[in-house]
Amino acid sequence: MQVDFSIVIPTLNSEKFLEKTLDSIRKQNQEINIECIFSDGGSTDRTIEIINNFEQKNISKIVLNDQIGLSKALNSGFQKAKGKYLTYLNSDDMLAFDALFKIKKNFESLPNYEWIIGLCENIGNKNFLNKAINIYKKNLFTRINFNLLCINNIISQPSVYWRKTFFKKVGNFSEKLNYNMDYDMWLRMINISKPLKIKENLSYFRRHNNSLSHNHSLKQFHEKFLTMRRYNRNIFLSFLHLFLSVFIVLIYKITNY
Repeated sequence: MQVDFSIVIPTLNSEKFLEKTLDSIRKQNQEINIECIFSDGGSTDRTIEIINNFEQKNISKIVLNDQIGLSKALNSGFQKAKGKYLTYLNSDDMLAFDALFKIKKNFESLPNYEWIIGLCENIGNKNFLNKAINIYKKNLFTRINFNLLCINNIISQPSVYWRKTFFKKVGNFSEKLNYNMDYDMWLRMINISKPLKIKENLSYFRRHNNSLSHNHSLKQFHEKFLTMRRYNRNIFLSFLHLFLSVFIVLIYKITNY
């Protein structure tokens, strides 16, 4: 069976939202063959039980145990991937309806594009901030290029897909990074090939009090700045990145986002 998509799903005590994440995969077009690669960091809750109960005719699965660190978990997963198209989905995020069908159709009809990005809707308790972020990203989406990406990472990770052949060109996720391995990857990708931009919602990003981005926002933004500086030495762009990051951190702290 030809695998269309390999989706790496890092897990660690992910029982709270994992079933909703997997349900969003089940609801994709069932003519699409999906490989789900669970890269688990040693869960002690119901995570493995939920994974074991996850079955569907068009879905195969691989479970990798004791994968410590997000970048290592991703790299280990993608080393096993057999799909033509790759992505990863955090265990608290969800795919939008028919997202995989749309991505496959675009990859097949536009063979010159190596990777595809789409819109993503932030969800969670902070409705006003989520809506503001969604509007902000949507308005800038079609303008995404290397310079804009250096100012701020406005590419939404759950809505990014790439060809397996492209992944071999770009290389693995950096295991030196704790929070911004995706941002580092996008900067490397966009330096090689421009993405196809689909201005449709392809996923849902869940912001909550236990999320990595909520609990480590200062460390995340500091690492993000250092990541950007590895690929860009323009003082003006670096200043804009720093200014915007400070503003965002302040908003996050004030609102407890």
